[in-house]
Amino acid sequence: LRLPGRMARTRALEQAAVQSRCATAHIACACFPRPPTFLALHLQDGSRGLLFSHGKFVLPGRHLYLSNGSCAGLSISATNPQGGAGEDACEVDRSGCRVVGFGRRACRLRRPDRPGAAGMMAPRFPAGVIAAVLGVWPAAVLAQPGTEDPAPAIPGLAPLSEVLVLETPPVDVVAAVAAASVDGRGGPVPFADPFAVDVSTISHGRWEASSDGRTAVWRLRVVSPGAVSLNLGFDRYRMPPGGRLRVHTPMGDEVVGPFTEADNEAHGELWTQVLSGGDAVIEVSVPVDRIGELDLRLDSVNRGFRDLADVRSPSHGSCSVDVACSSGDAWRDQIRSVGLYSVKGSLACSGALLNNTALDARPLFLTAYHCFANTGGTAASVVVYWNYQRPVCGSGTATLGDSQSGATFRYLQWQADIALLELDDRLEPEHDLYLAGWDLGSQTPASAVGIHHPKNHFKSINVENELLRRTAWSQHYPTDRGTHWRVGGWASGANEKGSSGSPLFDANKRIVGTLTGGDSECGNAEADWYGALTKARLALDDVLDPIGTGDNWLDGMNADLAPRSLQALDDKAVKLPGDGESPDVLTVDLAPFFFDDGSLTYTATSSDESKVTVAVTGSSVSITPVATGVSTIMVTATEAEGDSGRTVTQTFRAVAGANRSPETVGTLGAQKVRQRRTVEIALASAFTDGEGDALTYAASSTDASVARVSLSGSTLTVEALEVSPPTIHVPVTIDVTATDTAGSGTKARHRFPVTVFNDPPEAVGSPAEVQLRIGDGSEVVDVSSWFTDPEGDALDYTLRDHVYATFKHSLSGSMLTLSPVARGRSRLAVGAREREGLRRVVWQGVHVRVKNRRGVIVSAEELNVVEGATATYTVVLDSEPTGQVTIAPSVASGGKVTVSPSSLTFEATDWETAQTVTVTGVEDDDMASESVTIGHAVSGADYGSVTAASVSVKVLDDEGPPVVSIDAARGPENGGPLTFDVALAFSTTEQVTVDYATSDDTARAGSDYTAASGTLTFAAGTTTGRIVVSVVDDERLNEGEETFLLTLRNPVKATLAGDGSTLQAVGTIEDDDFPPFVGRWQSPTNFIVWERETIQMYLYLDRHPEREVRVRVEPTNQGGADQTDYFFLPSTIVWQPGEQFRWQRFRFLAVDDDEDDDCESVTLKVVSESQEVILDPVTIRIVDDDGATVDCGGSGSGSGGGGG
Repeated sequence: LRLPGRMARTRALEQAAVQSRCATAHIACACFPRPPTFLALHLQDGSRGLLFSHGKFVLPGRHLYLSNGSCAGLSISATNPQGGAGEDACEVDRSGCRVVGFGRRACRLRRPDRPGAAGMMAPRFPAGVIAAVLGVWPAAVLAQPGTEDPAPAIPGLAPLSEVLVLETPPVDVVAAVAAASVDGRGGPVPFADPFAVDVSTISHGRWEASSDGRTAVWRLRVVSPGAVSLNLGFDRYRMPPGGRLRVHTPMGDEVVGPFTEADNEAHGELWTQVLSGGDAVIEVSVPVDRIGELDLRLDSVNRGFRDLADVRSPSHGSCSVDVACSSGDAWRDQIRSVGLYSVKGSLACSGALLNNTALDARPLFLTAYHCFANTGGTAASVVVYWNYQRPVCGSGTATLGDSQSGATFRYLQWQADIALLELDDRLEPEHDLYLAGWDLGSQTPASAVGIHHPKNHFKSINVENELLRRTAWSQHYPTDRGTHWRVGGWASGANEKGSSGSPLFDANKRIVGTLTGGDSECGNAEADWYGALTKARLALDDVLDPIGTGDNWLDGMNADLAPRSLQALDDKAVKLPGDGESPDVLTVDLAPFFFDDGSLTYTATSSDESKVTVAVTGSSVSITPVATGVSTIMVTATEAEGDSGRTVTQTFRAVAGANRSPETVGTLGAQKVRQRRTVEIALASAFTDGEGDALTYAASSTDASVARVSLSGSTLTVEALEVSPPTIHVPVTIDVTATDTAGSGTKARHRFPVTVFNDPPEAVGSPAEVQLRIGDGSEVVDVSSWFTDPEGDALDYTLRDHVYATFKHSLSGSMLTLSPVARGRSRLAVGAREREGLRRVVWQGVHVRVKNRRGVIVSAEELNVVEGATATYTVVLDSEPTGQVTIAPSVASGGKVTVSPSSLTFEATDWETAQTVTVTGVEDDDMASESVTIGHAVSGADYGSVTAASVSVKVLDDEGPPVVSIDAARGPENGGPLTFDVALAFSTTEQVTVDYATSDDTARAGSDYTAASGTLTFAAGTTTGRIVVSVVDDERLNEGEETFLLTLRNPVKATLAGDGSTLQAVGTIEDDDFPPFVGRWQSPTNFIVWERETIQMYLYLDRHPEREVRVRVEPTNQGGADQTDYFFLPSTIVWQPGEQFRWQRFRFLAVDDDEDDDCESVTLKVVSESQEVILDPVTIRIVDDDGATVDCGGSGSGSGGGGG
């Protein structure tokens, strides 16, 4: 074969790098000692049997590279299919065994010195066959069919029987269909079993040259016994100019392709349409001098067990209604927008084409997010099949001939289950497709129609005549913030697997949603849920509204944009030259007069070339006068690409004489005019007349209900009107002509766009924080100053639907009323929209801070101080002041104590720091204890009306016995025993004792605490002691706080505070036994995660927690999963009291690996670490992306949907 790069190809064949695992495969290749004799070769390990397989040629004296293992124990045997073993057998030369790098080992082959080689004898092949077998199933070599195929289309190629064969595992159609059916209703419908391969034009197949030597051809035959169809996925596709790829059946009666340089995409992938049967030939042809530019790798062979074309598996439900039936009569256009598509060559869903405001036939395709295995990686694998529908209601068949391959994601949202794609290629006119309209508004549809492909079957239609409901996914209760439209039950038809992603049309024939799933099926009237486009309105606007109209809706249109005339060409006058003068050539730009979604080429003819001749350059036609007279000029615009032969024609008159037409000067630029405003444009400088004739002006608007025009002399006034229904931007075109009425009678024309706009309200600045204080009542705020409308339209105001823990709110007109509830800071969203105009809402966020009541906290109500000693207490403000606050402590009467400092100062920036007051007892000579009161005068800022509690001070005499005091104690039920602190006023040189005993109050001894009694002893010189009472941690709910009493009596060498015979302190037990919480799991993917994907999961509580709630999430691996297959964050989930939400979110990541590990799952169990949370475990299913071979069921343990 005389090809550039021949030596490089030979080296590649010699090395024959093998990627298979040695322990599970074998090799069958060919050794060429001399043409034309060749050997079928097997490599065997005495201890493990056959090692691996590969289709590379191995030349005598060259190296065969092994991925694992060594040369020891290897034996090679071969047979010559054309003449037995004999002298052409090969064996291993172990002396040539050596390490060749990258951990691989090589065995050198040589011609044997004797006939016959040790080891297993290879099977005999039919003459001329070279077989390559890949995989990890039991060793098998495919024999080619005995029938000789027709000669290839490219002359000079060998018969198809000599092309290498790639055999993939056989398909058991009955078992595969049964396994796929176990997957339940809902989601994509599986139709093929993918088989991963690694095939390139270097590693496999056969290269040949055409008979003329100009074209190199590579072919490989792919066989899957039992498969009803095949489709192929190339993860690398780069075709050089002049090259092509096609896939065809052996007989050539069915062909996919050709794919050419035009199919080179940025994502670099190519996925083919299905081909009937289990035998396909891949044929690549490239110019010889371009062979080095080809980059092609086959990554996936997808073996069909449901044939899309013939529907050999069980068909769709008996209640499904063909779109050809009368139910579809009113929806013929919308039916043309819906397609069946495959993902990764193995799963199928439905989807629909969408129009956009540019009206440019951009191929936007709407479907469901859940139809894709992993975002960002599977749009390229989309293959869409159009017009797969019966021609007659209930009978007839269809083909999958109308199709296209490849796409790119433009928008994804899992909450509403929306995926918006842009197909790689423009829509073919011959497919007769329709770009559906859409409605992103929130108005609830009064009825609906669904158009879909149930179970990959013929296109069907569902009808619902009842009002829809906006809900959360799989929920029945309405909410304005719902993500889905709920169809309560179809009047006719039902959804099934494969219907997923199909569109939901409202009564205006606009798409409002895309199918997620549900419970409908033939024989019931259950609900289905469609992801609501209104939930993704702002994001979809960027793609669906590229010209920025701001409209909530758009009607559909035909996808086939044939070339058309935008305006009539005006008659022209050209001036004949004088003697010795050059012809006066008039040039007219044709581009503004025609439109096509592609490019156009122009031709022009003159009906009388003796009067006028014409010539076309690009999009301009030049008119040259010859003699006085009139000629009709015919201009034809033809599509430069796409549907050949489609044209549009215009004619105009060209008058050759003594005068010429006026001409335009420059351009009149686009104008933007606000509704109810005007703009003036001077026309005198926009036109000129070569003869100096006076010009007469005229103007018109393409839509006088949007913008109207008037003329005053040469001044044009454009008045923008108020548009109904309200929209942000409405385009119109203004047409202005200047006619030479005094001369040629012809005219020149300007056309320019005018956009009449009605801007939505605008937010003004940032609202200042609103401060509330508990106890001060409500605050009323006028929110109208937070917004303005550019057109001065009246506004309505709204609030986001939310409940806040810190305040209550209500809105009446523009007056917002805020009422404090609890201390904290939250952000409130306030919106404004035009009352009679646009419904677009503009939002402002305002922070609301709720402060505690104004007050002063004094740490002690009573205080004991010994003469000559000191005692302290603290003072602090209860809430933030507006300025400086001063508190002055003072002794109300008598001079028994002094206080320091005399005043305390608190600033607005430092008001939460407690300040200390020191009380000093004054010495006297008597033995009496005396009492005084310390008062606190409060002044400054907004605290002028606040009063502070006083402190009662008992001055203990140091000449008499010390006084015993005791503090109260409190603690949680599960916090251990309560400790009471007992103190002497001062130390003495003698031992002091006091008796104590507990008694019931609301708490009961034995059930709530353990009764305690005894004598507390203070050693000489000490002043502190403790009494400990044990608390019982019961499980009774809602007990509230319970108390018991600790009584002191019978002091020895001391007296009790208060001068009584007993002294009591209260022990308070805080209840920790609140009712258990009921938890709920939620996952947008129904607890299914693909390898390489992260899903978000939510754990809800049935109410807001009263105190901290903490749970630990413990995983249990199932189905072979281990800790290397996933990770999730966090492992501990905590709710704090006062939090805004009752749910916590965490992420679960499935790690991508190269193992074919089907059926892995992880069960998450919640273990309460504080208050009990009742919650069933949830099982997350990890879906393998390395080629599933086992059916494991279709979902995780979450509640999922049905059809779709």
